[in-house]
Amino acid sequence: MMRPTDDPESLGDICVHFCLANPSSICVVDGGGAPVGIKPDVCIPSAYSDKLLNWYSEKGLADGHFLQVFSDPQQTRLRHVNLHGNGRISDKALSALSAHQLVELDLSCCPNITADCLHHLQQSKHTLLALNLCGNMSFPWPHQDFNLDFPRLRVLNIGNLHGLHVKSLEKLVLTLSNLTSLDVSELNVDDLSFLEPLKHKLSYLVLYNCSLKDQAYEMMMTMKALRHLDISVLPERKSPGKSHILAKLVSSLPVLTSLDISGTSLGDMDGGSDSESEDMADSTAQPELGVQEHADGGVRCSISGLQGLRHKLEFLGLVQTEAARAQHIPADRVAGHITEQQVLTALQVYLDRSQMMAKCLTALFELSVLQATELEEPLQFVHHVAFAMRRHPKDANIQVAGSAALYHLTKGWGRSCDFIKLRRCSGMAVSPSATSGFLKIWNLSTRE
Repeated sequence: MMRPTDDPESLGDICVHFCLANPSSICVVDGGGAPVGIKPDVCIPSAYSDKLLNWYSEKGLADGHFLQVFSDPQQTRLRHVNLHGNGRISDKALSALSAHQLVELDLSCCPNITADCLHHLQQSKHTLLALNLCGNMSFPWPHQDFNLDFPRLRVLNIGNLHGLHVKSLEKLVLTLSNLTSLDVSELNVDDLSFLEPLKHKLSYLVLYNCSLKDQAYEMMMTMKALRHLDISVLPERKSPGKSHILAKLVSSLPVLTSLDISGTSLGDMDGGSDSESEDMADSTAQPELGVQEHADGGVRCSISGLQGLRHKLEFLGLVQTEAARAQHIPADRVAGHITEQQVLTALQVYLDRSQMMAKCLTALFELSVLQATELEEPLQFVHHVAFAMRRHPKDANIQVAGSAALYHLTKGWGRSCDFIKLRRCSGMAVSPSATSGFLKIWNLSTRE
């Protein structure tokens, strides 16, 4: 992902882009110019093998034939593979990875693969540390056990695998004893009792859009190693009357540094002191970050459920919550919908959550157009909006909202020096199907 920066690309990255544009420079090609294998005298270091495959896949061009180019680990050693959203690969295509000892593999949102693809990863049994299977609707496992034979696995994302039964989860956590990070977003995890074997080991837990019973919060309170906890939901799934739980939760987690309660009622004010209520109601005041510590060692905070914190959080998610309007927010970074910095952080954090991203784009429109706020970092917003459009090319809500945001963000720029940055950092990030629309938007905005 290219960043909006004045720094030039590295020579290595320029070489990777050249090789992708001119595959015959390193590959044997067929009559149509398609690569069929690496040239016999070519050996590509691991870091650049990863980039060649990942960047080609990001462009939507990597298919089974291109994966075969990487079948020989002596010439192309793969370690960190990201095939997110690739609709051109199948279980058979992934056999090209069977000889590699992968460390990290992202197969999220790949519509044409099934659970059978995991059989091709046996060579990575003792090396794989991170695996992302999120969003694969073709992984329905309703009548079969879910087995992952990767004993060293530390990071696992199985969000949105709706056919995954709780019984399978119970068996799964028993076999993955080294797991420290788990994402079970949108699964029916109920009371979290399946996490009992891992409750002293997990440091990163994501429960986005999960319907949780009170017993689930009790289980969380026993997980003393948690540093990141995400219990956010879409606002339409908000359960009222949960604000009393937040104070108990944060006081039970001594090393917590990151908390996401976006869309929930956990940060609501059910009745605190008058001064706290005034702070929450004062929408004209800018929320303050980097709050000062009290003399008793706590932090200054306008959110009643977080007033027991002994230290500031590194991150706090507050999109579509009352707490986003609080005067004193005890976190270095806040994702919200009220201020420019909150919205920018939200665009960064919720990139892979299409419904939440659509709400962030709406917040950006309200901030920049309806409230006529003059943004301090418009190029950053343009970059992240364009990348969100690339990440979700078939999501009509994001494409429409993103196009509108790009139009208003670039309106009046003319042919300024930001033109080059915009085309370099954002035009390349938009999906091929959206590129023509992006350029039309640019041409319209530069005329005004």
